[in-house]
Amino acid sequence: MAIPSGSYDISPGLLRQRRNVFVTSLLAIFIFAAGAKIAAVNASITTVTFERPEVIPWFLLIFQVYYLVRFYQYLHQEENLHIIDTFYSQWRGYSFQRLIKLKDAFFPDSKQYGGEFDFQRMKKLGSWRREVAVSVAQSSYGEPLEKTFEIDVRSFWLESVRAIFFVIFSRSYVTDYLLPFVVGAVGLYANVQLLVI
Repeated sequence: MAIPSGSYDISPGLLRQRRNVFVTSLLAIFIFAAGAKIAAVNASITTVTFERPEVIPWFLLIFQVYYLVRFYQYLHQEENLHIIDTFYSQWRGYSFQRLIKLKDAFFPDSKQYGGEFDFQRMKKLGSWRREVAVSVAQSSYGEPLEKTFEIDVRSFWLESVRAIFFVIFSRSYVTDYLLPFVVGAVGLYANVQLLVI
């Protein structure tokens, strides 16, 4: 099932937390990347001098951790984000023709029967092995008769990569929901480096 691109809205609370994560993390990344050492802060006309500037990175770190935790909490209150659904929908679409060819190779007399291949519903036989059930004939009552064959999902790596790229570049899920964690992690690393320096 394809997920419509405009089928979700980010809640205002999650938007606020995402903004806070970005601001604090990007500030830490900027200070670290610029090689700045905080000795005094000059705000327009008024000059503010900190007697203990080494505490600034500590407070920045506290804010970063707090905002990351809040973002995580708000994220888990969101409805289904459809990231996994979109990935599997695309993977199924990209893999369909290969699976039909495999079915026809295993059961040559069943070419007139199509197939519905859902990786999420395939029976797991191991970490990478799946059992695919397909219709190969009809009973005298018109009901489909099924047979199975096995596949190794690792052989569908190209389809997986294409589905991942589709989710990353064609949907805003990644930038809306996952990018703040990446920026937050880099910001935390930068802030820890500021504390070590």
